Amino acid sequence: MSNTISTSSSINNRIPFPIEIIYETLKYLRIDYNALLACILTCRAWAECALTFYWRDPFVHMDPRLLVSSYIRCLDEYKCARYNYTCFCENLSMQKLRDSIKEYLKYKDTQEGDSEVSAKDSNQKLDELCFSILRNILKDQANNMKISLDWCQLTSWKQFFDVYFDKGSKCIYQNIKKLSLNYIYDTQLFHTLATTSLNIKALEIHTAIDNLTSDNLRSLISNQNELRELKLIGYLHIPFVALAEQADFLFSIELVYIDFSYAPSCLLKGLASCHQLRKISIKYCTSANDGLLEPLASSRFLNLRTIYVEESMEGWNKLMLSLIRNKPSNLEEIYYKPSSDDLSIMNGQKTTDMIKVVGKSCPFIKNLSVPAISQDDFESLKLFLEDSHRNLQSIDIFMHKTNKNSVPTTRYNLKLIYLE
Repeated sequence: MSNTISTSSSINNRIPFPIEIIYETLKYLRIDYNALLACILTCRAWAECALTFYWRDPFVHMDPRLLVSSYIRCLDEYKCARYNYTCFCENLSMQKLRDSIKEYLKYKDTQEGDSEVSAKDSNQKLDELCFSILRNILKDQANNMKISLDWCQLTSWKQFFDVYFDKGSKCIYQNIKKLSLNYIYDTQLFHTLATTSLNIKALEIHTAIDNLTSDNLRSLISNQNELRELKLIGYLHIPFVALAEQADFLFSIELVYIDFSYAPSCLLKGLASCHQLRKISIKYCTSANDGLLEPLASSRFLNLRTIYVEESMEGWNKLMLSLIRNKPSNLEEIYYKPSSDDLSIMNGQKTTDMIKVVGKSCPFIKNLSVPAISQDDFESLKLFLEDSHRNLQSIDIFMHKTNKNSVPTTRYNLKLIYLE
């Protein structure tokens, strides 16, 4: 009997497992959606934590019909959902939302035997449901989510913005913190965002058509109160001068698929003034000559932690050496992967100097990925690896197979990547 009483007492007096620990644990499962679903079904405490990750980016993994039906139950006129799923959404793609609702309505009409709905009625129903769900998501999550506008001339989204502004909901757009614009055709949208969404922290712009002048993007960038991250993909009209307005705040810049062939030599001066940068990432960019890159090469980014250059031709090798020689005290990661063609050209040189310069200037480097093309490079690599004060976590070497016998032995996990 005493054992029974003792056990019962211990159950009644047990300390609840801290919800913070459950949340931190489930972070490791954030993209394992099957495991997260199992956690949701375990108990209420686990469910409340797992739902945060399961519904963060629902368009990636959920069946559109289940997704939309769950969102409908969260609308004010229903309010029959156990949880308000719209408040978890952090990645909203306008196009994916519309496509999901379209598929849901098509399935619903088929189930109800209502297959002869007119195109006009079908589009009206689609627009109304899109507006209702989107309004709910933005109301709950506009200040936390990444919103992707990627509708490609879908006039209904333009209409939504206009109608919503008329209803005095500008505050929703003022709270947007992360914004991605993909293949946008409407210059008026840039103007609207530039005058209302002034608190964007992370801005991502994908390829825009030619008639989108750089003035639109310049206003959107320069008007922000505190822009911290900027990613430009294939955007030819780059108003880098606007970055000077964000010089005290911008800490990450990423350029992808940009051809600098016709860029004026002064183009990068605005970027060179951003001395708080912690990350510079260049991917698949071409035709950046020494004159164009000179403002960056002569600037000192003392807070720089990451330099990432991948398969970008002409000039970037010299820029990386200049940035490293300026000895940013916090530099922890260097990634420089040349194209196989560039590596072949390098093989005719005596050395890249990359490993030697890193060894002299970067005492706190943790992750290093660089090319090695000659015996001099491998000698520098040997000396670098023999330094017992290093705190390396990973090191990758890009090279041709012809040099594989030159690789020194090391206690570190050295990964060799052969570029054909």
